[in-house]
Amino acid sequence: MEKPTFKSTEEAAAAWGVTRATVNNWINRGQLPDAVKFGHKWRIPTDTVDRIAREGLELTQ
Repeated sequence: MEKPTFKSTEEAAAAWGVTRATVNNWINRGQLPDAVKFGHKWRIPTDTVDRIAREGLELTQ
């Protein structure tokens, strides 16, 4: 079994063409449920970042 890899909010923002603040807002609203907090920093699984970069993020309220 492969160990999961994660990207920072900065890396995710760059991949998605948005700001880090936007990514943090999505996390705080629960719109990125795969995000995990390591200490004081959020991390998003690499496969989630790649999928959203390909397919887009369907935001729900």
